[in-house]
Amino acid sequence: MTLADLEKHLDHFYATYNSVRLHGSLDHLSPDLFCKLWERDLINRIELKNHKYKLKLKVPHYLISGNGDLREVSSILKDGLNGYFLKQ
Repeated sequence: MTLADLEKHLDHFYATYNSVRLHGSLDHLSPDLFCKLWERDLINRIELKNHKYKLKLKVPHYLISGNGDLREVSSILKDGLNGYFLKQ
């Protein structure tokens, strides 16, 4: 494996990790999507005991996915939140 091959694999890994893979600690969102929602104040940070916190969406997950499924969230935004929240 060459250095170029390694860089290619790492680029793919980071793209998948940040844009596709859902993270349980981020309310089952990808980091990229979470960041976009956080910037639009669509994430609640709930303080718990012992300096811990929980992150929770202010809108239902199905509005983000655009697929009408109440259980699945796509981390790939086409129109994002049915074209409403992310364009504001």
